[in-house]
Amino acid sequence: MACSSMSRVSPSRLVLTGALLALSACHATGENRVRLDTVDLCAKTVSETFPIVAEKAVTSSQRRNGLMGRESIGENEGMLFVYQETRPPEANFWMYRTLIPLDIAYTGRDGEIRAIREMQPCASEDATQCPRYPAGVEYQLALEMPQGFFRQRGIGVGDRIMRLDTEGACNLPPV
Repeated sequence: MACSSMSRVSPSRLVLTGALLALSACHATGENRVRLDTVDLCAKTVSETFPIVAEKAVTSSQRRNGLMGRESIGENEGMLFVYQETRPPEANFWMYRTLIPLDIAYTGRDGEIRAIREMQPCASEDATQCPRYPAGVEYQLALEMPQGFFRQRGIGVGDRIMRLDTEGACNLPPV
């Protein structure tokens, strides 16, 4: 459209065009999703504390989409999956349409880590061909982080994922 004809375009049409262009740009970069609310967490071992900023996936739709399509996440960034009810040991995660290798820590509501699994991206277009990663333990929260996060920091079963209080201390339950 030529600049001289801009005066005939309605403001609502300009807004719609701008929104469509923004969505196109997001889709082209693989960032075609809305960022979720975040929570400041920390992984707490006997001797050290490590900061984490996690997006919270609370609804079934948010949990289903997870980190699909992301090309990267920051070193101390992840996604916290929150469930209202305790999940059974056979409940699992998969890596369908997930592009980056991840670690996942399955925890109780109190943040105690009960199991950690490494998960690899699944290149298959057929979701049924992607491996599943069961917790092997009951859990209510699951925290996905870049692969190696837990191992490189010596974080293991029995350590805790906690939330920062208003003064920045790592001592509150994760949710």
